[in-house]
Amino acid sequence: MDKSVWDIRKPKFAKQTQDIKTDILIVGGGITGITLAYYLHKTDYKVTLIEQNQIGHGVSRKTTGKLTYLQSDLLYKITKAHGLKIAREYKEEQQKAIFEIINIIKNNNIQCNLEQSPSIIFSNNPKYFSKIKKNLKQLNINYHLNHPQIKQNNVYVNDTFVFHPLKYVYSLANIIKNDVKIYENTRMLSINKNNNFIVRTNLGFIECQYLILCNNYPPFIFPFLFPIKTHLEKSTIQLFKDENKKYNAINIDKHTISIRFHQDKKLYLTNSRNLNQKSEIDANDQLYQWENYDVMTMDYLPFIGTIKPNLFIATGFNTWGMTNSNVAAKIISQQIINNEIKNTFKPYRKLSLTSIINITKNIIYNITAFIQSKINSFGKAKPICPHMYCTLEHNKLDNTWECPCHGSKFTKDGRIIKGPSTKEIKK
Repeated sequence: MDKSVWDIRKPKFAKQTQDIKTDILIVGGGITGITLAYYLHKTDYKVTLIEQNQIGHGVSRKTTGKLTYLQSDLLYKITKAHGLKIAREYKEEQQKAIFEIINIIKNNNIQCNLEQSPSIIFSNNPKYFSKIKKNLKQLNINYHLNHPQIKQNNVYVNDTFVFHPLKYVYSLANIIKNDVKIYENTRMLSINKNNNFIVRTNLGFIECQYLILCNNYPPFIFPFLFPIKTHLEKSTIQLFKDENKKYNAINIDKHTISIRFHQDKKLYLTNSRNLNQKSEIDANDQLYQWENYDVMTMDYLPFIGTIKPNLFIATGFNTWGMTNSNVAAKIISQQIINNEIKNTFKPYRKLSLTSIINITKNIIYNITAFIQSKINSFGKAKPICPHMYCTLEHNKLDNTWECPCHGSKFTKDGRIIKGPSTKEIKK
Protein backbone atom coordinates (compact mmCIF):
# COMPACT_ATOMS: atom_id res chain seq x y z
CA MET A 1 0.00 0.00 0.00
CA ASP A 2 1.75 3.17 -1.21
CA LYS A 3 0.09 5.48 1.29
CA SER A 4 1.25 8.01 3.87
CA VAL A 5 -0.43 10.18 6.48
CA TRP A 6 1.12 13.21 4.73
CA ASP A 7 -0.59 12.63 1.37
CA ILE A 8 -2.29 15.82 0.19
CA ARG A 9 -2.97 17.51 -3.13
CA LYS A 10 0.34 18.58 -4.63
CA PRO A 11 1.47 21.19 -7.14
CA LYS A 12 2.20 19.79 -10.59
CA PHE A 13 5.28 20.46 -12.66
CA ALA A 14 6.05 19.55 -16.27
CA LYS A 15 8.69 17.07 -17.37
CA GLN A 16 11.78 18.06 -19.35
CA THR A 17 10.90 18.68 -23.01
CA GLN A 18 14.22 19.82 -24.50
CA ASP A 19 17.94 20.00 -23.80
CA ILE A 20 18.77 22.54 -21.09
CA LYS A 21 21.72 24.74 -20.15
CA THR A 22 21.75 26.02 -16.57
CA ASP A 23 24.19 27.27 -13.92
CA ILE A 24 23.10 24.94 -11.12
CA LEU A 25 21.37 21.58 -11.44
CA ILE A 26 19.81 20.02 -8.34
CA VAL A 27 18.96 16.32 -8.66
CA GLY A 28 16.23 15.29 -6.23
CA GLY A 29 12.97 17.03 -5.35
CA GLY A 30 12.64 16.02 -1.72
CA ILE A 31 12.95 18.36 1.24
CA THR A 32 16.73 18.72 0.78
CA GLY A 33 16.63 19.63 -2.91
CA ILE A 34 13.66 21.98 -2.55
CA THR A 35 15.22 23.71 0.48
CA LEU A 36 18.49 24.17 -1.41
CA ALA A 37 16.59 25.64 -4.36
CA TYR A 38 14.85 27.99 -1.91
CA TYR A 39 18.21 29.29 -0.63
CA LEU A 40 19.41 29.81 -4.22
CA HIS A 41 16.27 31.13 -5.90
CA LYS A 42 16.98 34.84 -5.37
CA THR A 43 20.62 34.67 -6.47
CA ASP A 44 21.93 35.54 -9.92
CA TYR A 45 22.39 31.86 -10.73
CA LYS A 46 20.07 30.08 -13.14
CA VAL A 47 18.80 27.13 -11.08
CA THR A 48 17.15 23.95 -12.35
CA LEU A 49 15.80 21.04 -10.29
CA ILE A 50 14.83 17.60 -11.61
CA GLU A 51 12.91 14.87 -9.79
CA GLN A 52 12.56 11.35 -11.17
CA ASN A 53 9.00 11.01 -9.84
CA GLN A 54 7.05 13.82 -8.16
CA ILE A 55 8.48 16.36 -5.73
CA GLY A 56 8.26 15.28 -2.12
CA HIS A 57 7.22 11.78 -3.17
CA GLY A 58 10.23 9.87 -1.80
CA VAL A 59 11.69 9.77 1.71
CA SER A 60 10.17 13.17 2.60
CA ARG A 61 6.71 11.64 2.19
CA LYS A 62 7.48 8.70 4.47
CA THR A 63 9.14 10.52 7.39
CA THR A 64 7.73 11.15 10.88
CA GLY A 65 8.32 14.91 10.49
CA LYS A 66 10.25 15.71 13.70
CA LEU A 67 12.37 18.84 14.16
CA THR A 68 14.60 17.86 17.06
CA TYR A 69 18.24 17.71 18.15
CA LEU A 70 17.53 15.00 20.75
CA GLN A 71 18.06 12.24 18.20
CA SER A 72 18.00 8.96 20.12
CA ASP A 73 21.62 8.07 21.06
CA LEU A 74 23.17 9.60 17.92
CA LEU A 75 25.00 12.38 19.81
CA TYR A 76 26.58 9.78 22.09
CA LYS A 77 27.71 7.72 19.08
CA ILE A 78 29.20 10.81 17.43
CA THR A 79 31.02 11.66 20.67
CA LYS A 80 32.49 8.16 20.87
CA ALA A 81 33.58 8.21 17.22
CA HIS A 82 34.78 11.83 16.87
CA GLY A 83 34.99 13.48 20.29
CA LEU A 84 32.99 16.14 22.12
CA LYS A 85 33.99 19.04 19.82
CA ILE A 86 32.45 17.43 16.73
CA ALA A 87 29.40 16.22 18.68
CA ARG A 88 28.79 19.77 19.95
CA GLU A 89 29.10 21.12 16.43
CA TYR A 90 26.62 18.55 15.12
CA LYS A 91 24.18 19.40 17.92
CA GLU A 92 24.51 23.13 17.25
CA GLU A 93 23.90 22.63 13.52
CA GLN A 94 20.67 20.76 14.34
CA GLN A 95 19.53 23.58 16.62
CA LYS A 96 20.36 26.19 13.95
CA ALA A 97 18.39 24.16 11.40
CA ILE A 98 15.29 24.14 13.62
CA PHE A 99 15.60 27.91 14.01
CA GLU A 100 16.06 28.36 10.25
CA ILE A 101 13.03 26.21 9.37
CA ILE A 102 10.81 28.05 11.83
CA ASN A 103 11.95 31.38 10.37
CA ILE A 104 11.19 30.18 6.83
CA ILE A 105 7.74 29.07 7.96
CA LYS A 106 6.98 32.36 9.74
CA ASN A 107 8.48 34.67 7.10
CA ASN A 108 6.49 32.99 4.33
CA ASN A 109 3.34 32.33 6.36
CA ILE A 110 3.52 28.61 5.56
CA GLN A 111 0.63 26.60 6.98
CA CYS A 112 2.26 23.26 7.80
CA ASN A 113 0.90 22.27 11.21
CA LEU A 114 4.00 23.48 13.04
CA GLU A 115 3.67 22.63 16.74
CA GLN A 116 6.06 22.90 19.64
CA SER A 117 6.54 19.35 20.87
CA PRO A 118 8.74 18.10 23.75
CA SER A 119 11.28 15.54 22.51
CA ILE A 120 11.79 12.54 24.77
CA ILE A 121 14.44 9.82 24.69
CA PHE A 122 13.77 6.77 26.84
CA SER A 123 15.31 3.40 27.67
CA ASN A 124 14.87 0.11 29.52
CA ASN A 125 18.65 -0.11 30.01
CA PRO A 126 19.62 1.92 33.13
CA LYS A 127 23.38 1.54 32.60
CA TYR A 128 23.33 2.78 29.00
CA PHE A 129 20.81 5.48 29.86
CA SER A 130 23.18 6.82 32.54
CA LYS A 131 25.89 7.20 29.88
CA ILE A 132 23.49 9.08 27.63
CA LYS A 133 22.57 11.54 30.41
CA LYS A 134 26.22 12.18 31.17
CA ASN A 135 26.90 12.83 27.49
CA LEU A 136 24.00 15.28 27.21
CA LYS A 137 25.45 17.28 30.09
CA GLN A 138 28.86 17.31 28.39
CA LEU A 139 27.15 18.72 25.31
CA ASN A 140 25.53 21.50 27.36
CA ILE A 141 21.99 20.25 26.77
CA ASN A 142 19.65 21.36 29.55
CA TYR A 143 17.28 18.43 29.74
CA HIS A 144 14.43 17.57 32.11
CA LEU A 145 13.86 14.23 33.80
CA ASN A 146 10.86 11.89 33.68
CA HIS A 147 8.23 13.20 31.30
CA PRO A 148 4.88 12.03 32.72
CA GLN A 149 3.71 10.49 29.43
CA ILE A 150 6.52 7.88 29.38
CA LYS A 151 6.92 5.13 32.00
CA GLN A 152 10.53 4.12 31.20
CA ASN A 153 13.64 6.07 32.22
CA ASN A 154 13.57 9.23 30.13
CA VAL A 155 14.87 12.74 29.59
CA TYR A 156 13.30 15.46 27.47
CA VAL A 157 13.74 18.97 26.09
CA ASN A 158 10.98 21.43 25.24
CA ASP A 159 12.50 23.55 22.46
CA THR A 160 11.68 21.13 19.63
CA PHE A 161 8.87 20.86 17.09
CA VAL A 162 6.88 18.69 14.70
CA PHE A 163 5.32 19.69 11.38
CA HIS A 164 3.68 18.44 8.17
CA PRO A 165 6.67 17.83 5.87
CA LEU A 166 4.80 17.81 2.56
CA LYS A 167 2.88 21.00 3.27
CA TYR A 168 6.28 22.57 3.94
CA VAL A 169 7.91 21.15 0.79
CA TYR A 170 4.99 22.03 -1.49
CA SER A 171 4.83 25.56 -0.07
CA LEU A 172 8.54 26.09 -0.76
CA ALA A 173 8.08 24.76 -4.29
CA ASN A 174 5.28 27.28 -4.91
CA ILE A 175 7.44 30.11 -3.52
CA ILE A 176 10.38 29.37 -5.86
CA LYS A 177 8.58 28.17 -9.00
CA ASN A 178 8.93 31.51 -10.84
CA ASP A 179 12.70 31.62 -10.25
CA VAL A 180 13.66 27.92 -10.41
CA LYS A 181 12.85 25.56 -13.26
CA ILE A 182 11.37 22.43 -11.67
CA TYR A 183 10.89 19.29 -13.75
CA GLU A 184 9.13 16.16 -12.52
CA ASN A 185 9.28 12.65 -14.03
CA THR A 186 12.79 13.52 -15.26
CA ARG A 187 15.36 10.92 -14.25
CA MET A 188 19.14 11.30 -14.31
CA LEU A 189 20.80 8.45 -16.19
CA SER A 190 24.49 9.39 -16.34
CA ILE A 191 27.01 12.18 -15.68
CA ASN A 192 29.86 13.26 -17.96
CA LYS A 193 32.34 16.10 -17.47
CA ASN A 194 33.86 18.37 -20.10
CA ASN A 195 34.20 22.03 -19.17
CA ASN A 196 30.79 21.67 -17.53
CA PHE A 197 28.79 18.67 -16.36
CA ILE A 198 26.62 16.99 -18.98
CA VAL A 199 23.77 15.10 -17.33
CA ARG A 200 21.85 12.67 -19.50
CA THR A 201 18.25 12.19 -18.43
CA ASN A 202 15.50 9.95 -19.74
CA LEU A 203 14.27 12.98 -21.71
CA GLY A 204 17.41 14.69 -22.97
CA PHE A 205 20.57 16.42 -21.75
CA ILE A 206 21.23 19.11 -19.13
CA GLU A 207 24.49 21.10 -19.07
CA CYS A 208 25.45 22.78 -15.80
CA GLN A 209 28.40 24.36 -14.00
CA TYR A 210 27.38 23.09 -10.53
CA LEU A 211 25.78 19.69 -9.99
CA ILE A 212 24.21 18.80 -6.62
CA LEU A 213 22.93 15.31 -5.86
CA CYS A 214 20.14 15.41 -3.26
CA ASN A 215 18.54 12.14 -4.29
CA ASN A 216 19.13 10.17 -1.07
CA TYR A 217 21.36 7.51 -2.66
CA PRO A 218 23.82 8.59 -5.39
CA PRO A 219 23.77 6.41 -8.52
CA PHE A 220 27.52 5.94 -8.84
CA ILE A 221 29.86 3.51 -7.11
CA PHE A 222 33.13 5.29 -7.90
CA PRO A 223 34.87 7.53 -6.96
CA PHE A 224 33.16 7.77 -3.58
CA LEU A 225 32.58 4.04 -2.85
CA PHE A 226 29.19 4.99 -1.46
CA PRO A 227 27.83 1.42 -0.94
CA ILE A 228 30.79 0.66 1.34
CA LYS A 229 30.62 3.88 3.38
CA THR A 230 26.89 3.61 4.06
CA HIS A 231 24.10 1.11 4.46
CA LEU A 232 20.36 1.42 4.06
CA GLU A 233 17.95 0.89 6.90
CA LYS A 234 14.27 0.14 6.39
CA SER A 235 11.65 0.98 9.01
CA THR A 236 7.91 0.40 9.27
CA ILE A 237 5.59 3.20 10.36
CA GLN A 238 2.14 2.28 11.63
CA LEU A 239 -0.71 4.77 11.88
CA PHE A 240 -3.20 4.52 14.75
CA LYS A 241 -6.25 6.49 15.79
CA ASP A 242 -5.33 8.25 19.04
CA GLU A 243 -5.66 11.55 20.84
CA ASN A 244 -2.82 14.03 20.35
CA LYS A 245 -0.67 13.73 23.47
CA LYS A 246 1.57 16.66 22.41
CA TYR A 247 4.99 15.01 22.57
CA ASN A 248 7.39 13.03 20.40
CA ALA A 249 9.66 10.25 21.65
CA ILE A 250 12.28 7.72 20.60
CA ASN A 251 14.12 5.05 22.57
CA ILE A 252 17.85 4.31 22.68
CA ASP A 253 17.51 0.53 22.90
CA LYS A 254 18.40 -2.05 20.26
CA HIS A 255 14.92 -2.27 18.75
CA THR A 256 13.90 1.26 17.77
CA ILE A 257 10.55 2.69 18.79
CA SER A 258 9.68 6.21 17.65
CA ILE A 259 6.43 8.03 18.38
CA ARG A 260 4.79 11.28 17.35
CA PHE A 261 1.24 12.56 17.02
CA HIS A 262 -0.49 14.36 14.18
CA GLN A 263 -3.98 15.71 14.82
CA ASP A 264 -5.96 12.68 16.06
CA LYS A 265 -3.46 10.05 14.94
CA LYS A 266 -0.32 8.44 16.33
CA LEU A 267 2.67 7.56 14.15
CA TYR A 268 4.52 4.55 15.55
CA LEU A 269 7.85 3.68 13.91
CA THR A 270 9.41 0.32 14.65
CA ASN A 271 11.14 -2.71 13.15
CA SER A 272 14.20 -0.82 11.85
CA ARG A 273 16.23 -3.42 9.96
CA ASN A 274 18.65 -4.17 7.15
CA LEU A 275 17.09 -4.49 3.71
CA ASN A 276 17.51 -8.26 3.54
CA GLN A 277 15.56 -8.79 6.76
CA LYS A 278 11.82 -9.43 6.68
CA SER A 279 9.25 -7.27 8.44
CA GLU A 280 7.89 -8.63 11.72
CA ILE A 281 4.99 -6.24 12.26
CA ASP A 282 1.70 -7.22 13.86
CA ALA A 283 -1.09 -5.20 12.22
CA ASN A 284 -3.29 -4.99 15.37
CA ASP A 285 -5.75 -2.09 15.14
CA GLN A 286 -3.67 0.13 12.87
CA LEU A 287 -5.31 2.25 10.20
CA TYR A 288 -2.51 1.37 7.75
CA GLN A 289 1.27 1.28 7.54
CA TRP A 290 4.11 2.27 5.21
CA GLU A 291 7.86 1.78 4.96
CA ASN A 292 10.75 4.22 4.77
CA TYR A 293 14.41 3.96 3.78
CA ASP A 294 17.22 5.85 5.49
CA VAL A 295 20.89 6.12 4.50
CA MET A 296 23.10 5.36 7.50
CA THR A 297 26.76 6.40 7.49
CA MET A 298 29.51 4.34 9.05
CA ASP A 299 30.72 7.19 11.32
CA TYR A 300 27.28 8.67 12.20
CA LEU A 301 27.86 12.03 10.47
CA PRO A 302 26.07 13.10 7.26
CA PHE A 303 27.84 13.48 3.92
CA ILE A 304 27.50 17.11 2.84
CA GLY A 305 29.74 18.92 0.38
CA THR A 306 32.02 18.37 -2.60
CA ILE A 307 33.24 15.03 -3.90
CA LYS A 308 34.78 16.65 -7.01
CA PRO A 309 35.11 20.31 -8.02
CA ASN A 310 31.57 21.71 -8.41
CA LEU A 311 30.02 18.27 -7.73
CA PHE A 312 28.17 18.08 -4.39
CA ILE A 313 26.20 15.47 -2.46
CA ALA A 314 23.82 15.76 0.46
CA THR A 315 22.87 12.45 2.02
CA GLY A 316 23.56 10.05 4.89
CA PHE A 317 21.25 11.74 7.39
CA ASN A 318 21.01 8.68 9.69
CA THR A 319 17.17 8.90 9.92
CA TRP A 320 17.23 12.62 10.86
CA GLY A 321 16.52 14.19 7.48
CA MET A 322 14.15 16.95 8.54
CA THR A 323 16.87 18.96 10.26
CA ASN A 324 19.83 17.71 8.24
CA SER A 325 18.09 18.67 4.99
CA ASN A 326 18.33 22.29 6.11
CA VAL A 327 21.91 21.84 7.36
CA ALA A 328 22.90 20.47 3.94
CA ALA A 329 21.03 23.12 1.96
CA LYS A 330 22.58 25.91 4.01
CA ILE A 331 26.13 24.54 3.76
CA ILE A 332 26.06 23.84 0.02
CA SER A 333 24.34 27.10 -0.90
CA GLN A 334 26.99 29.02 1.08
CA GLN A 335 29.77 27.03 -0.57
CA ILE A 336 28.44 28.08 -3.98
CA ILE A 337 27.50 31.69 -3.16
CA ASN A 338 30.35 32.66 -0.82
CA ASN A 339 32.88 29.89 -1.40
CA GLU A 340 32.57 28.95 2.28
CA ILE A 341 34.11 25.60 3.20
CA LYS A 342 32.51 23.40 5.85
CA ASN A 343 34.88 20.65 6.97
CA THR A 344 32.97 18.70 9.60
CA PHE A 345 30.51 16.95 7.30
CA LYS A 346 32.57 16.89 4.11
CA PRO A 347 32.30 13.55 2.27
CA TYR A 348 36.06 12.96 2.27
CA ARG A 349 37.09 12.96 5.93
CA LYS A 350 39.46 10.99 8.10
CA LEU A 351 38.34 7.49 8.97
CA SER A 352 37.78 7.00 12.68
CA LEU A 353 38.30 3.61 14.30
CA THR A 354 34.51 3.35 14.55
CA SER A 355 34.04 3.91 10.82
CA ILE A 356 36.78 1.38 9.94
CA ILE A 357 35.09 -1.27 12.08
CA ASN A 358 31.65 -0.44 10.65
CA ILE A 359 32.92 -0.35 7.05
CA THR A 360 34.38 -3.84 7.55
CA LYS A 361 31.01 -5.04 8.87
CA ASN A 362 29.25 -3.37 5.96
CA ILE A 363 31.47 -5.05 3.36
CA ILE A 364 30.60 -8.40 4.93
CA TYR A 365 26.90 -7.43 4.93
CA ASN A 366 26.98 -6.41 1.24
CA ILE A 367 28.58 -9.70 0.24
CA THR A 368 26.15 -11.66 2.39
CA ALA A 369 23.11 -9.77 1.04
CA PHE A 370 24.22 -10.39 -2.55
CA ILE A 371 24.77 -14.13 -1.96
CA GLN A 372 21.51 -14.42 -0.03
CA SER A 373 19.61 -12.74 -2.88
CA LYS A 374 20.97 -15.39 -5.25
CA ILE A 375 20.13 -18.25 -2.87
CA ASN A 376 16.59 -16.94 -2.37
CA SER A 377 16.07 -16.80 -6.14
CA PHE A 378 17.44 -20.26 -6.89
CA GLY A 379 14.99 -22.06 -9.17
CA LYS A 380 12.74 -18.99 -9.37
CA ALA A 381 12.30 -16.46 -12.16
CA LYS A 382 13.14 -13.22 -10.33
CA PRO A 383 14.41 -10.00 -11.97
CA ILE A 384 17.92 -8.59 -11.44
CA CYS A 385 18.67 -5.07 -10.18
CA PRO A 386 20.62 -3.13 -12.86
CA HIS A 387 22.63 -1.27 -10.19
CA MET A 388 24.92 -4.01 -8.81
CA TYR A 389 23.03 -7.11 -9.99
CA CYS A 390 21.43 -8.28 -6.77
CA THR A 391 18.32 -10.38 -7.28
CA LEU A 392 15.16 -8.43 -6.48
CA GLU A 393 12.55 -9.41 -3.90
CA HIS A 394 8.81 -8.87 -4.21
CA ASN A 395 7.23 -6.46 -1.70
CA LYS A 396 3.71 -7.75 -1.18
CA LEU A 397 2.62 -4.65 0.74
CA ASP A 398 3.37 -2.26 -2.15
CA ASN A 399 3.31 -4.83 -4.99
CA THR A 400 6.79 -3.72 -6.08
CA TRP A 401 10.21 -5.23 -6.75
CA GLU A 402 12.91 -4.14 -4.28
CA CYS A 403 16.68 -4.61 -4.07
CA PRO A 404 17.77 -6.23 -0.77
CA CYS A 405 21.29 -4.82 -1.21
CA HIS A 406 20.95 -1.09 -1.96
CA GLY A 407 17.24 -0.30 -1.97
CA SER A 408 16.34 0.33 -5.62
CA LYS A 409 12.61 -0.04 -6.13
CA PHE A 410 10.60 -0.88 -9.26
CA THR A 411 6.95 -1.27 -10.23
CA LYS A 412 5.66 -4.78 -10.86
CA ASP A 413 6.24 -4.29 -14.61
CA GLY A 414 9.83 -3.06 -14.14
CA ARG A 415 9.60 0.75 -14.21
CA ILE A 416 11.98 2.44 -11.78
CA ILE A 417 10.49 4.11 -8.69
CA LYS A 418 13.67 4.98 -6.77
CA GLY A 419 17.44 4.54 -7.13
CA PRO A 420 20.34 4.14 -6.84
CA SER A 421 19.62 2.27 -10.05
CA THR A 422 19.17 4.62 -13.00
CA LYS A 423 17.89 1.87 -15.29
CA GLU A 424 14.63 -0.04 -15.47
CA ILE A 425 14.40 -3.81 -15.15
CA LYS A 426 15.09 -5.60 -18.38
CA LYS A 427 12.02 -7.50 -19.49
